[in-house]
Amino acid sequence: MSRLIVGHVAHQSARIWVRGSKTHPVAELEVRGSGGPLSAKPITLEERHFFTGVFEVDGLAQDEEYSCSVTFLGAQDSTQRFVPKYASGAFRTSPTPGTQTPFKFLLLSCNLHSLGVVTSPDAAYRKLSAMGKESKARFAIHAGDQIYYDVPRWGRDPDVDDYRNTYLDAWEDCEPAAEFLTELPHYMILDDHEIIDNFANDHAISSGSPPYLQLALATKAYREFQHMHNPQSFGSGPLYYKFDAGNAHFFVFDTRTERYGKPPGNQMISPEQLGRFRSWLKANSAEQLFVVSSVPFVTNVRQSDDKWSSQPYRAQREQILDLIWKCEARRVCFLTGDMHNSHHATLTLSGDGQSDIVVHELMSSPVNQLGKNRIDKYATGAEPPVDQKLPFRYSTRIVKKEFFTGHSSAMVISVTKAKVGYEVYRTKKEAMKVEMSGTFAL
Repeated sequence: MSRLIVGHVAHQSARIWVRGSKTHPVAELEVRGSGGPLSAKPITLEERHFFTGVFEVDGLAQDEEYSCSVTFLGAQDSTQRFVPKYASGAFRTSPTPGTQTPFKFLLLSCNLHSLGVVTSPDAAYRKLSAMGKESKARFAIHAGDQIYYDVPRWGRDPDVDDYRNTYLDAWEDCEPAAEFLTELPHYMILDDHEIIDNFANDHAISSGSPPYLQLALATKAYREFQHMHNPQSFGSGPLYYKFDAGNAHFFVFDTRTERYGKPPGNQMISPEQLGRFRSWLKANSAEQLFVVSSVPFVTNVRQSDDKWSSQPYRAQREQILDLIWKCEARRVCFLTGDMHNSHHATLTLSGDGQSDIVVHELMSSPVNQLGKNRIDKYATGAEPPVDQKLPFRYSTRIVKKEFFTGHSSAMVISVTKAKVGYEVYRTKKEAMKVEMSGTFAL
């Protein structure tokens, strides 16, 4: 796989992920912009972290193009250098926070990679690369299921080396994926297949292993390959995080590792995560807000106990809607994947003494898959609240012209001062044809 992944990039800094080996555990990074090369202090990569690590590069100029490259050595004082394939990349720093600069980004999820030629991701990642270049996307958001640990080996025992090898299967055997990961910044969050299907901390799982063991080994590998290059907004512990892009603000939920499905402690996210989201929402309530959730938030999914609309999690969903209502946050859009279709959906909050608030959702799924869901998988209309004391009513809406069910697709999202646009492309088709598009005020 790529030996370099471009991670979080801000207006003056960047996080660059690298992976060495037992014979070449020392990494040297060079970053080059218009002002010439910048060298970071070499780092020694540890076997206990699978020889992965991150360079934190500071002192960059805002809104500028940079290239970066990593070289590996056998020891700090070695003169012999190893430069593997896919060890160089490129990125553009963000404008100064608060700058009203239009930008575009990619939204994708669900990369099935484990069934050989049947689900080879090569074509999908070649298309993603072309989409990024064609749209001049600033970054990509991977909204969950970047790997499938449990396909095709359903119920296999958890093993940290097996998890690591699953990442190598997804990204090393697919050279277009290795290349794509070097071409622009990547923000990632896990969902269930990075652990095991429909994972919750209090559910029996198909492997028969204790959930805490499955989670511990899965998140060990997840931190090594994905989370390490995300923003570490709340320290090194939590997997949720936040970042800014121009005048827009992003909060990325961890909807999987803190989940409990059985009463009385059923929750999608922890009280601590909810509290940090509350503070973020209050601080930015008048701005454009994007909330990444690996499972759909706005839509009401039929016959499921795994989504925000499902019975175990509906009360906490209403807590979040209550925060949006009380903060009068009128510019909120959820970004999600998971359901093997792409759509634009809305949820309308209506109450006395305050004008309606419309919450939007964009889903992009799957980037590489076989299955798909039709629009009748969703229910629309008014939803009876769990909490009868809520000061509002709410209803969801999704329509056919804003729903795409062709499998293997990804979305380009454009953000301007007051609008959001989206375009859906098939990732298994070479032609750059827009399959579905739309625009809404935000």
